[in-house]
Amino acid sequence: MHPENEKQVHAVRDISPRLPIASTWKSSLFIFGLLMIFMLMYFLWQIRHVNHVFLSHVREDAKMAADVIRLNARGAVLSQEIIEEMMQTFLGNTIHFIDFLDSVESFSEDELAAFAAESGLAGIQIVNNNGSLAQGPPDWLGKNRVSCQDPGRSIHHIKNAHLYLLVRKRQQNSGCIIAGITADRIEKLQMQAGLPHLLNSLSQLAGILYVNIHPSEASDPQALDIPKVRLIDTPTLKAAEVRIALGNDILKIGLQAEHYFRRIKQLWYEFILLATVLAALGLFFSWLLHRYQSAYLNEVRHFERHIARHREDAALGRAAAAITHEIRNPLNAIGMGLQRLQMEAGQLETDHQRLVGSMLQAVHRTDNIVSNIRRYAKPLTLNKKTLRLDLLVSDVLTLYEPQRLACKIELAFKVCCDALIIGDRGLLEEVIENLVKNAIEAQPDGGYLDVNISKPDTDICLSMENGGFPLSAQEAQRILEPYFTTKAQGTGLGLTIAKRIITAHNGRISVDSSIDNAVRIAAFFTGGSVA
Repeated sequence: MHPENEKQVHAVRDISPRLPIASTWKSSLFIFGLLMIFMLMYFLWQIRHVNHVFLSHVREDAKMAADVIRLNARGAVLSQEIIEEMMQTFLGNTIHFIDFLDSVESFSEDELAAFAAESGLAGIQIVNNNGSLAQGPPDWLGKNRVSCQDPGRSIHHIKNAHLYLLVRKRQQNSGCIIAGITADRIEKLQMQAGLPHLLNSLSQLAGILYVNIHPSEASDPQALDIPKVRLIDTPTLKAAEVRIALGNDILKIGLQAEHYFRRIKQLWYEFILLATVLAALGLFFSWLLHRYQSAYLNEVRHFERHIARHREDAALGRAAAAITHEIRNPLNAIGMGLQRLQMEAGQLETDHQRLVGSMLQAVHRTDNIVSNIRRYAKPLTLNKKTLRLDLLVSDVLTLYEPQRLACKIELAFKVCCDALIIGDRGLLEEVIENLVKNAIEAQPDGGYLDVNISKPDTDICLSMENGGFPLSAQEAQRILEPYFTTKAQGTGLGLTIAKRIITAHNGRISVDSSIDNAVRIAAFFTGGSVA
């Protein structure tokens, strides 16, 4: 194997291990899929945590409200008992005093009215055993009637008359005495200290929507000792309703939950946004890795073909070195012998002389094939100098002008830029000569040859377009490959050698077969000069 081929093969072997074979688009999708699962689990944990904290606060607030209601109920009952006991004591002493005074001298209704007004009573009624009665002020009981049949120590509350009454049997005489006191202020005090007022006050607090007490529907009220929370999410109401057992009733407290539902919705929005971003990144990086992997596989295939071609070239080089050495000497001997026969055999017949000439041409063709094989297999050694590409092309065109004119081929040569390049004069002349020769041989019956030197970008372009040389798209892709030819006689190494020389000059060559019945071959070189 030649040194140049060995360097390229070693370069491929050095690059291949460093390529990230394990990084594939499928593994990328798998990793991003795991990230999305972890993110979903994290968001579900967040939602569960928010729900747990919110429900804990709701239960604590509900328990606090229930405790306040229980304490208020106990206080209301206790205050009612104290008020009734105080009124009972006051009215009892007053009745005892009235009984004593009436036993000394009977009260008139005016005297009873005056005594009631002076004592702060709503009214007094003295019922005798014979059924007669005296009261003051008149009709202070209204339509309410109180019997002396069951007098006791309990206070009677007549709500429609707003009165508290006490009935006591007389000790001095037979009958009973009824004394009453106005209940307006006491009822107002009880109303302010009562449960409805408390429930209404609690409903006015921030964060509490409503507080209601309903009869228990559960068979076991104790089952509601642990507060039950029900979340209500409707367009008009967003609340957390807590149900707590309160005696034989159920206390229902509706707490504001709009912030909770807004937080839950925000968490889901954040999850959807992050999931969308993560999915987009996952697809993008997977596509990027897939593209990189495809490029890597294509590059591996390219290097494998490159290695195979260099191995083939190396084998050809070794075979060519042996075969051409063995064939060249016999060919030279045969050629020299045929030339001597051609010069000295004047007595030969015309057919024999023509046969000698044909054999000599066959020897020349064989020698040309052997030379091309040796040139293709031989490593290139460049002697770079600053050259004018337009002068090289002009010299080759001048050399082939007789053949071009003989084939009636029209020439158009155009130089559009400064054509200074760095390269090997002999090798570049060989490339230009090969291209011009192929163009002339492709048009034996006349045609055209357009040669242009331009600078479309940073490189200098030499393009040759000629007719009479139609190529299919598949042939255009293979025309630069070794041993591929469209000629009846040829080795298929001419354009391959030209490509090799251009590549050695850090240039490139392209074939365009899209032109009708014509082909354009373009070679690109780096412009500049030797420092």
